[in-house]
Amino acid sequence: MLIDKHGGVQRWRTQPWAPDGDEVEIKGDVDNQTIAGPLLGEALLSDDGATMVMVSDANLKFRSFDARRMRLLHTLVLDTSRGRATAWALRHDSKQLAIGTMSGQIALWDLASGAVEWLPSRMGGWVAKLSFSADDSRLAAISNEPSEFRVFDPRSGEPVAMPVSLDDTMSPNALNNVEFGPDASTVLTQHYATRAILWQLPEAGYPPQAAVAAAPPMVALYARFALAHDARSHLMATSDNGQLKLWRVRWSPFVGGRAAPMVSDTLRFDGRHLVSVDANRVTVFDVATGRSVGKTIVLPEAPTFAGLDGSGERLIAIAGREISCWNWRDGKSCWPAITLPDSPLHLGMAAHAPMLAVSTGGNKDRRFFERVRLIDLATGRQRGAPVVLRGPLGPLRLSDDGKRLLAFEQCNTLADDSNVLRVIDTGSAKIVQNLVNDGKPRAQIIDARFADDGSVWSLSGPPAWGGDQQSLLWHWDSDGKLLDKTVIDPDFGSEFGLLPLPHGRGVIETDWVTVFDNAGRARRKLSVPDEGNRVNVDALSPDGKLLALADLDGVSLFVVDRNQRLVPDFKLALPNHDAIRQLAFAPDGSRLIGRTMSGHWFKWRIASDTRPVATIAQDLHLRDFTDLGFNERGKSAPPLPAEERRKLRAADPGSTPAPTPATLVNADVTAPVPDARYEPLNLDAIANVDPREPMNRATRVPPQPQSLPTLPRGLQRYDGVDFMLGRAVQLSGSPHNRLDTEFPAQSPTLRIAPQHIAAVDALVFQFNGVAGETGVVRLYYANGGERDLDILDGRDTYALLDLAAIQRQDKPRIGWLGAYSTDIRGWGISDSGDAAAVPTNVVRLANPEPDRPVAAISLEAPPTASPGLLYLALTLEPIEASPTRH
Repeated sequence: MLIDKHGGVQRWRTQPWAPDGDEVEIKGDVDNQTIAGPLLGEALLSDDGATMVMVSDANLKFRSFDARRMRLLHTLVLDTSRGRATAWALRHDSKQLAIGTMSGQIALWDLASGAVEWLPSRMGGWVAKLSFSADDSRLAAISNEPSEFRVFDPRSGEPVAMPVSLDDTMSPNALNNVEFGPDASTVLTQHYATRAILWQLPEAGYPPQAAVAAAPPMVALYARFALAHDARSHLMATSDNGQLKLWRVRWSPFVGGRAAPMVSDTLRFDGRHLVSVDANRVTVFDVATGRSVGKTIVLPEAPTFAGLDGSGERLIAIAGREISCWNWRDGKSCWPAITLPDSPLHLGMAAHAPMLAVSTGGNKDRRFFERVRLIDLATGRQRGAPVVLRGPLGPLRLSDDGKRLLAFEQCNTLADDSNVLRVIDTGSAKIVQNLVNDGKPRAQIIDARFADDGSVWSLSGPPAWGGDQQSLLWHWDSDGKLLDKTVIDPDFGSEFGLLPLPHGRGVIETDWVTVFDNAGRARRKLSVPDEGNRVNVDALSPDGKLLALADLDGVSLFVVDRNQRLVPDFKLALPNHDAIRQLAFAPDGSRLIGRTMSGHWFKWRIASDTRPVATIAQDLHLRDFTDLGFNERGKSAPPLPAEERRKLRAADPGSTPAPTPATLVNADVTAPVPDARYEPLNLDAIANVDPREPMNRATRVPPQPQSLPTLPRGLQRYDGVDFMLGRAVQLSGSPHNRLDTEFPAQSPTLRIAPQHIAAVDALVFQFNGVAGETGVVRLYYANGGERDLDILDGRDTYALLDLAAIQRQDKPRIGWLGAYSTDIRGWGISDSGDAAAVPTNVVRLANPEPDRPVAAISLEAPPTASPGLLYLALTLEPIEASPTRH
């Protein structure tokens, strides 16, 4: 398409060079007062040459033309309330134009009909770049101020992956770029002259996932990048300092597969196998090849937990409230599934014995308890009666031989006896020892673990609510006799955990990373990264020589005895809402594996690099794309020697082989049946959020509402009530808060079959303390009229800092306890274990008029709530036929 300085425009064919359309004059779009006659806007020609789009009037006006005759087809004028256009891209088939605006909104303009559709999701900042995949099945968008990366399905407008926050900077100079690779699954982002990351997008499916890095992040200061558009080779081309480099896009620390949301007390790795979950299908795969091995296990619903026991031969799965055990090699059940009274909250497995400890939550006299069951994995039989302990509990720590269990409360520092560590004999399911960490009143037990010599290490304090910040390290022998106690740090205390060294050599306290000998004497403090960048996840190699510590962008490795840090660190290009959640070494120490909070598995090989230092430095230099100024001085970087080029090409691994699908063997598993006393409601008809996904964070620091990636799906039971967990309802009561543009004060009406209801049970999550009313469930009666059922702070719910409510004896009922990931990424130090500081509440609201049938329900947030409650699930308690039973 040629445009002259007088406004004449005409389509031309380039092979052979000749006019190929009418010459038309477009007035007012060219500045003919200057010599060059620049176009006042931009003109785009579709790949097939059939359509031209012109952008003008300060990026507010879009026009489409028949490119051959230059006949105007459609005009789109943007409303200034949405902001001016800042980015646009044509689909390769010329059917749509994607337009991004200053307000972060994205429009899809149908070039055939002229209709425009605005995507419901809004970017965190102004849209900087849009890009369609080669097959037009996906649209990538990147924003500035702050930097955010999202991918959409342009046909439905729905997101196909979780958003990725590239950086929290609000700098106006932070210009970003995004483009697709050779297929719809590979995307390259460049973050304003600092780094480039190649992302692998998830396949279309359920549940949604975040993109993961397909290659190590590349340093990219003022360099140019591009991707080769060749779907067969999967080659990436980069250029810097006058050199062209071709890369095989294959290496990634992420090994595929996706873990179930719940974690056991300790991640155990047999050196070869990990477990992957896809909806309700569970497979074991080989870490070295990424291929599935054994048979696919089909469960009644998506599992909350799926993992291997200490032997690596049994696959343990929890779906809803059922525990099942499988021989994953032949797909046969080890024993009949065990049905628990409620969905599990905590889980622990022994390293060298077929023993499992699992707890469920419930209430008695409106106080929360956990019931711990001990199950013999060889037979499927429960040992003894459940052990009832006040909750919420910390991790359930089994000894390696499976004969003893450690249990302690977590984050309960307002009870005088919260400092008691209980030792349970797994043979009799009885508490045999109460180890009192009595250094100060109301001290919390942070961690406790068995050493391999049978002794017990525990860490207490500091209290969560002010007071002395001192932490104490306790060492007990196998009979419960106190051997020693040591002050960790007199000024700051410790908040992370413990890792016992093998052969009774001592313990490592992982906050200040201090090594204590078996007598409790501090021997050395390791030189670790800044604690503000650390995540409370760690692992020790089986020989006790290597320590792995997680931080916000990877893992640091240390040689314990020499206090030597191994470099370079293992890096992960994780999005802002994800973090490392578990780590484990292979039995021979040759691999380090782990999983993120979103469930992505990753691995690194640990081997000595025996190459010369100069060779290692050259290898690292290949991944540094910083502008060295060669071109400005008129010369290029020195080329690689021919022998080095030959070695690099010889190391090309070739194309990745296609995975072999596993065979289904037990597809006739029956789905769970809900309790007839309850009717779990599906909130999809009125839901507006998936609580597992990160929300728009542009106006909130720290971000609220938080994403809850460990929240299970499907039919779950908490405190005897069945709930259907899927999408949820987030409301915002005040018209003046910062969420009013995202969340309404009242949900749409959910219509149900008219029925008599005794009560409504709500599973809710409260972010902030609100005086009085925190939410409302409104009932609409079939014969007219309505009734509000109020949810009150302190009676039904309580927030993290609501001390008055926490100190009450009649605490609200606690349901699911999980982790919310944005705390870890946004606030630095935080516990990435299985407990969130803010509880989820099971609220029972009695219907004051049970004799009147209810035909509909809606949810509301009071004006003072900012944000309002997150309604995770809703369940009805119908009035049964017998008037004496409810």
